[in-house]
Amino acid sequence: YMAVRYEKIAPLLIEGIKAQQTQIETMTTQMDIMKTQMVEQQEQIDELKELIKKC
Repeated sequence: YMAVRYEKIAPLLIEGIKAQQTQIETMTTQMDIMKTQMVEQQEQIDELKELIKKC
């Protein structure tokens, strides 16, 4: 018969959750940066399209 010793597992789970949260925050920041870059690139594309139309 085996028992689970939750008092030993809890700290590991907490550290795992903290690590996941850090990773989520990092990825969210990276995604925000990429969204900003994408908007800027789209603006540049739109400007180039307008220049091409004028030619």
